[in-house]
Amino acid sequence: MQKRKVPKHLHVWMKGMLNSEINQSSFFIMRREVKVGEFQDYVDSLTETDREKLGTEWRQEEQWYSPNAKPRRLSDENPVASIPWWAANGYAQWLAEKTGCPLAF
Repeated sequence: MQKRKVPKHLHVWMKGMLNSEINQSSFFIMRREVKVGEFQDYVDSLTETDREKLGTEWRQEEQWYSPNAKPRRLSDENPVASIPWWAANGYAQWLAEKTGCPLAF
């Protein structure tokens, strides 16, 4: 694989690494966040042990403005947040198998 300099259009995002070399092959980045409903499909495919390990906090919205209020369930259209690395990576692998497109987190 050929090493390349950081392209100029990425300088604004990679300020501290402008003199670095890239040795990663080309890749795609999803233009939007993964939605709760999409991630739920992956969660449904997990073993019971992994579902318990993941928990349900990722599906709940904290009521920060009302400390005594119970968290409410997020809509399927909300972006996924607060998931551990293993679950995000697992989702990418699961989606890659479903779509036939190599993905990574």
